[in-house]
Amino acid sequence: DTPAQLKAKRRANTIRRFCFPLAAGTCGSVGLVFAKATSEMMNASMIAGKDQFGNWFTWVLILLTIVFSVYQGHLIQCSLQRNDALYHIPMFYVIWSCLAQVTSAVLFDDFRHFSTVQLVVFFCGLFLVCSGVCAVSLRVQKTRVDRRSVTDEDDMMQAAANEVKATETASSS
Repeated sequence: DTPAQLKAKRRANTIRRFCFPLAAGTCGSVGLVFAKATSEMMNASMIAGKDQFGNWFTWVLILLTIVFSVYQGHLIQCSLQRNDALYHIPMFYVIWSCLAQVTSAVLFDDFRHFSTVQLVVFFCGLFLVCSGVCAVSLRVQKTRVDRRSVTDEDDMMQAAANEVKATETASSS
């Protein structure tokens, strides 16, 4: 492979790694919206005495909450099969947190009682947490395998396989 091809493969690998936490976080934040809407309908049924369970839309919300929760779990598992947990979990947390805040603010007007100072401090805090988590998770993964430094996941797998073959060959001799 030429250097340009290797660079393109690494870029594609980086994008692929990011897509799973992005999809899981997006799915989680959408599922959270459905869960909050479902809980509001249940609250109206139980506390206000307005039966919402006779409405077909309530059942659609419950079904969507379950579907998005299950699919989010599936995407997390897919990501953890392909990514290091120290990469996936922080990236998922940041994406889910940001999207959950935005969807809550837009759909449920959660910030209506915030003053300007509270809004600024809230978003500065969110930015600080997200920046810190991203900085920690974007570390370069280096592993010593076969007395060399390996940074690409495919190279790590190949080096580990070569080490196992070398160990098996040495033990059978």
